[in-house]
Amino acid sequence: MTFKKILESDSLFAIVILPRILAQHKVVQKISYFYFVFIIGTAFGAFIVVVATNQWYQVFTRYVDLAGGFFIAQTSYMTMYIPIYIKMFWDIYEQMFPRLWPLDYITSNNKFTKISNLIKIGALIITVAVLVFATAALPWRGDEYYLYFPVKMAVDYFNIYLRNLYLFFFYTCFYHVGLTIISNLFCLTYLILHLYNQYCMLSEKLKTLSDYKQQDLVTQELILCIKLHQTLLEYVTKLNNLMYYPIYCYSASGVITVLTIILYPKNSLVDVLESVFVTIITICVAAGFCFLGQIIEDSSEEASNSAYSTTWYKWNAKNRRLLLFFLQQTQRKAVLTSSGVITVNYQLLIRVS
Repeated sequence: MTFKKILESDSLFAIVILPRILAQHKVVQKISYFYFVFIIGTAFGAFIVVVATNQWYQVFTRYVDLAGGFFIAQTSYMTMYIPIYIKMFWDIYEQMFPRLWPLDYITSNNKFTKISNLIKIGALIITVAVLVFATAALPWRGDEYYLYFPVKMAVDYFNIYLRNLYLFFFYTCFYHVGLTIISNLFCLTYLILHLYNQYCMLSEKLKTLSDYKQQDLVTQELILCIKLHQTLLEYVTKLNNLMYYPIYCYSASGVITVLTIILYPKNSLVDVLESVFVTIITICVAAGFCFLGQIIEDSSEEASNSAYSTTWYKWNAKNRRLLLFFLQQTQRKAVLTSSGVITVNYQLLIRVS
């Protein structure tokens, strides 16, 4: 299946190039599945070794720093490569995007182009930063035996040939994991920013209804707005279905990461700086997700406010009924949530902090 551009002049389409390569290119896809199994096997093997040799004390050593990363990686691999999630993403893209307004439908709306340009620059910076971070995570300093528990496991239980082969895949998976994590972020950003842009155009269109003198034109535009809003509500429902389990998993990963930061030994200034660095990264990632959820809430509320601000008192009875129907529909707020248990917005970030 080819991932083709549906919306004309979709300047944001560039940020899904990397996810398309990872999830659709046949050779790269097989490599991705291999690393998925490799990471699961490594985690399972490490758990067996810890249990069999009674090495539970390792959770208070430097080895603990891989725990949070493992859970984040597993969630990212799950949403990126498991067929059911790929299908859910396609359902949103192929079923919802053809029903959206063209990006140039509201000529005065140039927010999307500006945001897209900033996002593309940010995506490039993030990609480079991930590659640099993955390279920095290689054992340039100190004995790798004391840095990573899987390395200790390989040295203790594998012969030299298996050990070298395992270590090759272990260190190259740093790059693949990093690219997979940001690919998830790029896909989510792509879907949410298009949703946000549609709400912005809906708000702009509602604001212009007061300028129409002919009631028939108001009726036509109101019907278009109602249809778009119903499409956006369906869009949000599908997006929340896609994110149902990942929201739980990412939340659990965040908790585990915080625990690993607490348990991570701080016997030197370098250890303290590493803990601070991981903390900053965790907060930035959480803030990014919460920002995406918040802008959806804000834009949907803005659409409702724009409807209230129209000169409805000058309209005929039919248009007033249409507006009332629209306002009733706007009572369903667009939020990024997992069954209402966890809602991704700034309040979540404040509570976690």
